[in-house]
Amino acid sequence: MSENTTQTNWVVILTVLLLVGMVTAVGAWLAFVFSRMERGTAVTKNSESYQAHTTTLAQPAAAQMQQLRAGRTTDGIPVHQRPRWSTFSTAAIVILFAIVTGMLLNSTFWPDSEMMVNGRTASAIPAILLWLALISAFIIIWRNRAAKAQTADGGW
Repeated sequence: MSENTTQTNWVVILTVLLLVGMVTAVGAWLAFVFSRMERGTAVTKNSESYQAHTTTLAQPAAAQMQQLRAGRTTDGIPVHQRPRWSTFSTAAIVILFAIVTGMLLNSTFWPDSEMMVNGRTASAIPAILLWLALISAFIIIWRNRAAKAQTADGGW
């Protein structure tokens, strides 16, 4: 082994030790600082004077909120939260995912977009889209029924 290789090895070893030592020292310092800060926060939160000041500050805010809420009535269900919109958007998303999944399945399993059915060559795309359309229809119908059931129970 040449002297140059030995020196390079020592430099690498010292660099690694120095970096590990620096990371350890900084980590220990941060752990010390954060533990002191956490301890100080816990002592402050548990003190009686802090609790008393917190209660004193919370009372006017609670009274103001009560005053603001007095006389207000709730309106009906906002248009953006009605079940038909969520059903429509869910259906659109499911159909989009079905199309993307169909294209991925087709390009993965049938790269030529052909499959053998009863000894004949047939396109794989209609079969994949049919299955995905059935799955999408099931999800859409199930979602619509769930929304109607929740509305009937007074959930919306």
